[in-house]
Amino acid sequence: MPIPKPKTGEKEEEFVARCISQLADEDPNTPNAQRVAICFSTYKQAQQEEKMDTVKRDEKGRIIVAENVKINFGSSLDFIQEDISNGQN
Repeated sequence: MPIPKPKTGEKEEEFVARCISQLADEDPNTPNAQRVAICFSTYKQAQQEEKMDTVKRDEKGRIIVAENVKINFGSSLDFIQEDISNGQN
């Protein structure tokens, strides 16, 4: 059974309702609890994929914008500078 995907900008409750309905139409024998779990899981996974790390670099390879990138404070960032200097990502 194909699992629906959230549409851009679709709210969680809207997607879950649409998803459950579609799954019920495709296979009425699937337990409702399983449909609910599938739909919530699918929505959360789509949200995580949407928030994947984004790093933008300038013409010299220096990081200019980093979104959702986890950096441990107190750690050395020398290895990042070395990778950039060597042209590596």
